[in-house]
Amino acid sequence: MDVTITSTGKTFYRIDDGVAAMLCEAFPEAFQRLKATEDRVVNAPAPTVKFGLKQMPSSGEWVVQATDGRTMLYFSGSSKALATHDFWLCGKANRAPAELIEAYRDARKRDYAVLKEGEA
Repeated sequence: MDVTITSTGKTFYRIDDGVAAMLCEAFPEAFQRLKATEDRVVNAPAPTVKFGLKQMPSSGEWVVQATDGRTMLYFSGSSKALATHDFWLCGKANRAPAELIEAYRDARKRDYAVLKEGEA
């Protein structure tokens, strides 16, 4: 239950139901029960998926990172497979943007060329 102190207007969220009911009953002029907590949830901004290109610090491998702010997913396959890979975030499949796929392809080619030079 959510309770507001009437003198200050400060709201306390998720108070134990028994404690909140007792406070509102004992001090009705001091505490007020909030009617609907659903407004907070309904008006919350929808989570968005953000993509990025990252080089792993331990291996130096390039990966595509996708996050919704809570979960972080990584992809480290071929750029051709990335174009059809679904990152399941926010309850739906999300594909990496075309410009990120191109940057991923270029980064992997650049690293491969450096690796081939080192072998020669």
